[in-house]
Amino acid sequence: MTLTKIQTIASGTGATVRTVDSKLGDVVSVKDFGAKGDGSTDDAVAIQAAIDSVSSGGIIFFPKGIYIIGTSLGIRSNNTLVGANRYDSVLKTKAGTDITLINDGSGVNTKICITDLGFSGNKANVSAGQIMNLWKTEDFLVSNCRIVDSKGDGMIIRQCSYGQIVNNIIVNCDNHGIALTNTDDTSPQGNDIQIVGNSIKNPGASGINVSEQNNVTVTGNSVRHTNTPDIGYAGVRFSNDSTRCVAGNNAIQGMPRGIFVVTSAGPYNTIDGNVINDSGKQGILIQASYQLVTDNTVIDSGKVTNPSAGIELSNGDNASATQIVQIQNNQIIGEGNMDKGIKISSRGHRNVITGNSIFGNSLALSPITNEGVDAAGNPEIGRNFFRHNHYGNKDTGSGVSSIASASTITLPPDGEIFNITGDVTIGTINGLWAGRTVKLRFAGNAGVTDSSSIRLAGNFTSDGGGDILTLIGMGDPTVTIYEVSRSNV
Repeated sequence: MTLTKIQTIASGTGATVRTVDSKLGDVVSVKDFGAKGDGSTDDAVAIQAAIDSVSSGGIIFFPKGIYIIGTSLGIRSNNTLVGANRYDSVLKTKAGTDITLINDGSGVNTKICITDLGFSGNKANVSAGQIMNLWKTEDFLVSNCRIVDSKGDGMIIRQCSYGQIVNNIIVNCDNHGIALTNTDDTSPQGNDIQIVGNSIKNPGASGINVSEQNNVTVTGNSVRHTNTPDIGYAGVRFSNDSTRCVAGNNAIQGMPRGIFVVTSAGPYNTIDGNVINDSGKQGILIQASYQLVTDNTVIDSGKVTNPSAGIELSNGDNASATQIVQIQNNQIIGEGNMDKGIKISSRGHRNVITGNSIFGNSLALSPITNEGVDAAGNPEIGRNFFRHNHYGNKDTGSGVSSIASASTITLPPDGEIFNITGDVTIGTINGLWAGRTVKLRFAGNAGVTDSSSIRLAGNFTSDGGGDILTLIGMGDPTVTIYEVSRSNV
């Protein structure tokens, strides 16, 4: 007797006849291997069998259901794990098991896709664990997944390359939402990963933590915390030699810091076009040299640690000087908590602060400060470039800042012309570092005393008619100022 396999054909022009066996082989369902998806049965063995059945690669489908997982699931090259959608096909860690749900620990896999699945770490009923671990995986995609309640990271990507993490929802993880890192200090870094369009809520550490990576793009993500924790993390954090990375067009709210480039980070990272609201500390904190910070909007930092700056450039651990950072064309708005728009607390030189707009009543006294310290904590202000910054509550109608005369005055770090009001004689001028030239225009009867720290061609006295004294700094900002010219009108 000859048996003929049942055949099938799709409707439409050009369709060809196939056997049912062939068609069913296109996709493997985990239920074909005994998975129940009933929310109580441990389905780990059945699901692993389904994955192992496509040893040369294929699609493993999770129909609607809650799949309890008691042992880690390993995946292979060319595997695609896909569910009905991220709300209806859910893998949940079994209570009392400290596992990583999806664990690619082989170090050799390529072309892995995980999409349209939900994951629950069940953190109330376990003591440790992760949702997803990829190690040395090349060419991967994690998309349209929902990850909740991880006892550790939402997903940890170790030393991987050429991957995309796209449009995922990650909620209530005890550590980072997404963590990119290395395996050890001797291994090559991860490369060329795109993190795009993810929504991360209430991470226990950073929303997106990038460590020891090259060419990572973090764009269009939302990171939000409802409690503003007072910890040293951020919505997006670059550290440990990460270089040529981009954080762009992200929306970050209520995190300790919006974006944090740590002292250990590498050079040439770009922070561009982000919107940062209600940070517990700084909106943006830069501790590494050779960075670009441009076109960001920072609103009301310092919700927990007040005072705090909208954008701060610091030495980090004071062991090094942060330098050659460009902070340009940012908009900074203070609404009561932020005491400084931009704070330069690094002693590094050649930083460029230009074209920034700073608004808000809380910033009235110090929109920009230049107040670096050395390794011992002593004042050592860097020689930086400040130009064309706009202070919405500092500028007069003529666009020139006014300073009340006093025995000691401190010039704002930005600007070249200052109106001096009042009648008090000035003996000390702070804020004139080497090479900075300013014009003091006197509206009252104040003057400036010739001294060892301010070298004039004799004492300068104004009669209140708009007399101008031009000065240049020649050394430390608090000493050795020389007169360039004077004009008594």
